Amino acid sequence: MPENSHVGMPDASAHSPIAHWRSAALSDVPDIYALITAAASVDSPKDSTTLEEVDLALRSSNFSESRFRLETDTALGFGQDGSLIAFATVKLAEPGEREVEASLDGTVHPAWRGKGVGRSLLAWQEKRARELLRTDQSGLPGMIHLGARETCADHLALYRAAGFHPERWWMDLRRPLGDLPALRSLPEGMMMSEFKAGYSERVRKAINDAFRDHWSTQAISPEQWESEGNLAAFSASCSRVVLAKTGRWPRKKRVVAALLSEIRPEDWALHGESFGYISAIGVVRDARGQGLSSALIIEALHAFSNRHLDSAMLSVDSVNPSGALAMYERLGFKLVDRSVSYVKYC
Repeated sequence: MPENSHVGMPDASAHSPIAHWRSAALSDVPDIYALITAAASVDSPKDSTTLEEVDLALRSSNFSESRFRLETDTALGFGQDGSLIAFATVKLAEPGEREVEASLDGTVHPAWRGKGVGRSLLAWQEKRARELLRTDQSGLPGMIHLGARETCADHLALYRAAGFHPERWWMDLRRPLGDLPALRSLPEGMMMSEFKAGYSERVRKAINDAFRDHWSTQAISPEQWESEGNLAAFSASCSRVVLAKTGRWPRKKRVVAALLSEIRPEDWALHGESFGYISAIGVVRDARGQGLSSALIIEALHAFSNRHLDSAMLSVDSVNPSGALAMYERLGFKLVDRSVSYVKYC
């Protein structure tokens, strides 16, 4: 099948509220943002997405043109009055260690649910995902992946009806910032530092190495790294890196562990408190088992506290191969919400 051929747009029955479908353009970002915000008020009322994050997702600098194109891998559904009712994307990731993944994302406006739009949209996404997976030359098994909050029963029922099955659970954890543990010392030859621009590329490589054995993760490209680092939510002052001396180049220290933080004041009213969010924490494989993750988290907790925030939050895979969940629980984090990933292998 030619690389640029595609399955067209979702089907619209005579009884569908969708008057017409078309692919998305960057000029649609404000309308897509408004739709996502309306859907989130029902599906995940404690989460928010910014306009710049929607724009970044459509630009998708971590995907080559053969793996995500607006013209073939997005769908917008409009009502009779021209309002945006539905939105979807399909993205083909670079091959991982075990499989190559096509990820599905999208939503239907809450006012227009229960009318077959989501079912039609998901069918189109799966067809397009299979088409993209057939273009991959890695020889690895294909996996189609999507997810939702565990409380979104209608979403999960839709996925099951389409033949997807639950594969992974993600836990949102919270810790109040009172009674913090003492800062910890590091092994000899290592030092803790606040994130600095000069460390950025070394941090990217360390995060990629740390997550190579984690489910449904792909390497972060330099372009995506730069784009996400420029998002307003990223907090360099609350992010930390662990540097280790190298025998060959002692003046240029190696990044062996890193923790990245976000500060999102727009979410505080939704949660009823101020908080810092730990968006990523990773230790390179050959530096594990030395307590670096715990030391980084404690540093972040103190950094959040110094900014007079109320709590810290993070998300973790419930079967994370590094045993992270048990570590977070020992450090005082408690479960507040769960999401579930549904998959179909092909």
